[in-house]
Amino acid sequence: CLNSVLNSTYNNLEVICVNDGSTDNSLEILKQYQSHDSRISIINKENAGVSMARNSGIDNSHGEFISFIDSDDWIDKRYYQNLVEYAETERADLVICGYVEKEARGVISEQENEFFNERGYKVISGKDFFGSNVEAWVRGFIWGRLYRRKLIGNKRFSTELSVMEDNMFNIDVLSGAISSKIVLLDRKMYFRFNRPGSLSQSLDSNEWIDLSKRFIEKTIQKAQELPDCSKKYLLFETFKKSLRLRWHVMFYPKNVKMDVNLIVKMNYMRLIQLENISLKERVYFYVLCKFPQVYRAYLIHNDKSFLEAEKRKRKKCKKSNS
Repeated sequence: CLNSVLNSTYNNLEVICVNDGSTDNSLEILKQYQSHDSRISIINKENAGVSMARNSGIDNSHGEFISFIDSDDWIDKRYYQNLVEYAETERADLVICGYVEKEARGVISEQENEFFNERGYKVISGKDFFGSNVEAWVRGFIWGRLYRRKLIGNKRFSTELSVMEDNMFNIDVLSGAISSKIVLLDRKMYFRFNRPGSLSQSLDSNEWIDLSKRFIEKTIQKAQELPDCSKKYLLFETFKKSLRLRWHVMFYPKNVKMDVNLIVKMNYMRLIQLENISLKERVYFYVLCKFPQVYRAYLIHNDKSFLEAEKRKRKKCKKSNS
């Protein structure tokens, strides 16, 4: 990870490494790197979670642009050069590139190119960011992108969430900036490694249910502060999250599924009560709410790994009920 950053073709970097209470020799390794490269600064702190670590990085940064790289991941050597170039030439507030996701056995998924044009990139607004035409990975992560500092402002990562904090951060940053300019770049320059046992692998846990509910509650609270033109997109986010939650509990006991079905219906009702919902959107939301298998088919069509996830869930629920 760090080697890929330091070998970047773009040299004007401030590299902030947050040692979040590691118990191995990570701090010593960072100090060795720092002794050979003055661009590196180290924040050494007690373990407080990924959100606090990222917030510390933001608070101690000074550049015009900010990006985040997880310690298991790495970047193409032209990553920063390309992202900064598009941010400056297009005067963009956010530039997002493609990614490749890997694990020990090899590549498991890649970002799709369906929404790009012949120029190899697409420009959208902050309002479009929350629309149905933008893939979920664009909204859900903070890696593989470059934020202009003024877009982030005083927004920080929620310390109440241990998963979905990336999604919540993007909501906080962009829900009040619907006129912001975003570039989607058709270049796979971020490489994500799925390490067994990492935080991103925790979606099979029961904790995901409570965290999803908390995410929905926080997003609804945020939506109430916004005009209808922005509220629509946040309520759509909560609706989608409730649909994902319903898929997650498909093999759970009946009382759990009934509770989640109620959450789905409540979020559906919040959406259709808005005045700026078209007839086409009403039909779309109704079908997703009424027919769980439609949403399941959508998930599997976009990512076949959901079939394997379903097998794990079924096996885990049978074991817990036996």
